[in-house]
Amino acid sequence: MPRELNESTLSLYFTKTDGSTVKFDVPAPKADLTSAEARTQMDAIVAVGGLFDISAVKDAGITHRTVSDFDVESM
Repeated sequence: MPRELNESTLSLYFTKTDGSTVKFDVPAPKADLTSAEARTQMDAIVAVGGLFDISAVKDAGITHRTVSDFDVESM
């Protein structure tokens, strides 16, 4: 039976102390997540960012992906 799968991923980008970028992906973020909520959480990560040498917030975004399967079994 064909199915359609919808997935979302929240990507959080930070600047490290050496100037490089680190990215954290969060699968299935809540549907009504706001920019302000994301920024608040990112600021909290920067505040304790010593583990990954994180120094600043860089960017964030949500990627939506839809997968539609083919029904090849019934052929």
